[in-house]
Amino acid sequence: MNESAASLRWLLDELGEPLARAWVETRDRMRAPTGQTIVATTDWIADPWIVKGVEPAGLIAAAAPRYEPPDDVDAWPHFGVAATLSALALPATPTRHGGLSEILAATPAGGDDGETAMREFLASQERIAAHGDEAMILGDQVRAWILAAIGSLLRGLVFAPPGTDEALVAQQAVARVDAPLRLALPRHWVLSDRFGDRRLELLLNLTVEADGSFTPIDPADLRVGQGLPWQQAWRWLSMDVAPGLVLEGVRLAARLLRNPGLRRGLGEALAAGEPPSRLLATGVLRRWVLALRAMAWAEHALVQAWEVVRPPDIACVAFSALKPEWPRRLLAISHRSFEAKPALRRMSVWRSARCAIDASYVPSWETNTGMIWGLFAATPALLRVRTEAYQASVWCRREGEMIDHFCRRADFVAGRHVLDARVDQLAALDAWEAVARGAPRATGPGLRSEFPPSELTVWSPRPAPASDLSVMRAAGALRVMSAVLGRARIVGRVVDALRGDGDFPVIPAPTNHPGGWPAYAAIFRAVDALAGGTPGAPAALRLPDEYGDDDVARDRALCQLMPDMRLGTPALGDALVAIEFLRSVWPVMVDQGLGRFLVLNLQGLSRDDWLHDPAWSLQRGLAALRGLPVPLWFLQNGDQGLSDWNLPGDPPILTEHVDAQFSWMLEASPEAAVWRRRYPEHAGLSVSPELQALYDA
Repeated sequence: MNESAASLRWLLDELGEPLARAWVETRDRMRAPTGQTIVATTDWIADPWIVKGVEPAGLIAAAAPRYEPPDDVDAWPHFGVAATLSALALPATPTRHGGLSEILAATPAGGDDGETAMREFLASQERIAAHGDEAMILGDQVRAWILAAIGSLLRGLVFAPPGTDEALVAQQAVARVDAPLRLALPRHWVLSDRFGDRRLELLLNLTVEADGSFTPIDPADLRVGQGLPWQQAWRWLSMDVAPGLVLEGVRLAARLLRNPGLRRGLGEALAAGEPPSRLLATGVLRRWVLALRAMAWAEHALVQAWEVVRPPDIACVAFSALKPEWPRRLLAISHRSFEAKPALRRMSVWRSARCAIDASYVPSWETNTGMIWGLFAATPALLRVRTEAYQASVWCRREGEMIDHFCRRADFVAGRHVLDARVDQLAALDAWEAVARGAPRATGPGLRSEFPPSELTVWSPRPAPASDLSVMRAAGALRVMSAVLGRARIVGRVVDALRGDGDFPVIPAPTNHPGGWPAYAAIFRAVDALAGGTPGAPAALRLPDEYGDDDVARDRALCQLMPDMRLGTPALGDALVAIEFLRSVWPVMVDQGLGRFLVLNLQGLSRDDWLHDPAWSLQRGLAALRGLPVPLWFLQNGDQGLSDWNLPGDPPILTEHVDAQFSWMLEASPEAAVWRRRYPEHAGLSVSPELQALYDA
């Protein structure tokens, strides 16, 4: 049985009619014109309702959101794109949405299975033997699907211990739906909260501490509606594992969502007397039914025969369809870059917010797999540019095979159409864009893109001298020792022992790197040699005596990001440099307004240099950590092939095939001399006079 389809039928059996009425009321209000245009510049507007289209933003070269909800609560918006495709003069083939409808119609409603599923989930998590093993992957993929369906705040109720009273779960569900209504929104959020969008965004991202309080959340961490929980969800869903494991995760998540207390609570919120509560309950339930439709599609797709499409591709297609991202594109172009981009670069669609081209796509927390499928997942028109080299690209073949699946077997987006074109037919896209836009677009060499709407400053660390990295490596070692040992004085005694004896066999070294304490001893001795201190003198770098509980807590939080190093990779020194960067350098970038995105520019770098050049230690360390407080991208030239470098975590790779392809991206790097002079102050560590003299110089 398709468990996701069974869960969808189970949900709608009780809430179908009241949800449909609430949706019609909300939908019709959304469609009413207001005459108000809201333009975002860098903090792009989220779309947790999955309803927002695009409209021109007056005289400025930018796009603005417009509510264009579909007729039905369980449908993705198609923005009337089918009526505009005649401007392309290309045959348009509708996808097979009926294939999924047949599955849903043939599947009976499931029973209240949440408690049984929860026992199975707990049993699976008891089998975790090491970080990243199959049991851990399964558990985190299950969490990812439930996050997409109902958000992180309500997700905790799904994982309530077996035997929890249904009425208590329902009561908590009502309270948590209402919780964002009691929070004061940041001032710049108010204009974009007309239908509770921002409060629904909080429901997707708020988490609860053990004492019942909300985990502090920085609005700057919510990028197009996605906070830190989404970062980890993308990573787990993008792991290349067997289809059976991905299928088991989807099915188990669908069964966990058959939670009667949660359904009852949202039903009560839907019937509440206060309109804001009803509105948020409607938004959550819309996401719930959309998630189950996408998951039902994924269940079906995962048991089909594929040539090049992988299980993480299927997972990321379904998950991408649920992300609260705006702008939602009308047409996506599947193409071989070096053949099609020179032509596209000269066209209006290159700068249009209605057209999904990888060159104008700004990833948030997505992986590379998630970024690519985000172009196509719920886009109502898909265009393949058939060229000689299209089939030679594994990614083009994956895109082509996925689009064929939509056409021949099953699609979850109603009203989607597929077109094929040659490069010499691409010029017709500008005529289509004018029709879809409602007016011809102004032209000119200096005209900016609608989206991204303005130059985006991205922080880009450059290769560093060995002396800088040596100090940061030792500082990172102090941070991880602080996280384990706690007291600064204890850390100092261990450091002194390491500098003298080269080992400290009394207790295990931090992390599971096979080098143990001798690897740390070498790091501290290197800083002593750099500073040129006298024998027996205090360490050149150490924790100050006033290093307090708050400092230790920050160290422990950061050290949660340390990767598994039991095999000796990644290099311990690289990871320690990255920890210190996040501890002392990155907060300064945030304060200066640069800490929103991070790009590692590897253009022109060889794979051997990436793996072994000491100057790139920080970049390797950042790539190796289990997560970052900021989206991380890689930038390459068209001939570098970073996708074959086995980069950890499947990070987004931005590939430049034509000049000024990423003109929207402004790389910023602090002046090395200024940064070096200020580092001791920012680090908050005790520095020997000899080492301070080097920084002063």
